Amino acid sequence: MRALLLALALALVAAVPAAAAPEAHHCGNVDRTNRFGHAAPHGAFGIFGVTAQGVACRPARRLAHRWLGWASRASNPSKPHVVSGYLCRSHAPRAQELAVRCSTKTALARFTWRIANG
Repeated sequence: MRALLLALALALVAAVPAAAAPEAHHCGNVDRTNRFGHAAPHGAFGIFGVTAQGVACRPARRLAHRWLGWASRASNPSKPHVVSGYLCRSHAPRAQELAVRCSTKTALARFTWRIANG
């Protein structure tokens, strides 16, 4: 009897499909600047590789722009900070770069801030 119930429970679990993760959208770059800090469409610095999961590209790009506004004024931009309801955390994978991950319970945005030599 126990084996029959266990087999039935396993069959039910296998029949229910798992929830698929939301598709990741690649949203391009935001706020590119040249080495002097001036806006430049082909600049080597700024926000690169914005990806969004569970949210559209426009809010993710706006979030990256707002985070950059905070980070450029902050004394320690690596510390966690809440921007537009997203908790943003960052780490430095390479010199002059911060990899940022902003998330809520249902959405995730990632991007990289390339920092000009100051």
